[in-house]
Amino acid sequence: MILLDNGRTKILANEKSGRAFIAFVAAPCLNACPIYKNIGGHSYGTTYSGPIGSVITPHLKDLGEWKHLSYASSLCGNCTEVCAVKINLHELLLDNRSEAVKEGLPPGRRK
Repeated sequence: MILLDNGRTKILANEKSGRAFIAFVAAPCLNACPIYKNIGGHSYGTTYSGPIGSVITPHLKDLGEWKHLSYASSLCGNCTEVCAVKINLHELLLDNRSEAVKEGLPPGRRK
C-alpha cells in the first residue's frame, strides 16, 4: 500500500483550513456559489473546484501561484450556508487572502 500525502498533512495541521478536508465529497458549495455556478470550476485549472477548491488549493500547492483563487469569490456566504458539515468557507477564503497579504502577495502580484 502506498499513501500519498501531497501536502495534506500541512493543511490538516492548520486549525482553520484543516476542517476543509471534511467537505471533499459533498461540495454543494459548487452549485450555490454565484461565481462557480456561472463559469464553472474547470477554468481555474485545479483538481478541486469551487469554494472548497479555492480554500485548499493554495495550501496544497504554492500560495504565491494560487492565491488568486481566494479572490475569485463574492464572499456572499452561500457556500457556507449550504455546506452540509458547516464549514465557514467564506471565512476561510478571507483567511487565505489575509495570509497572502502577510506574505507580501497582494492580488495581482505573483510570487
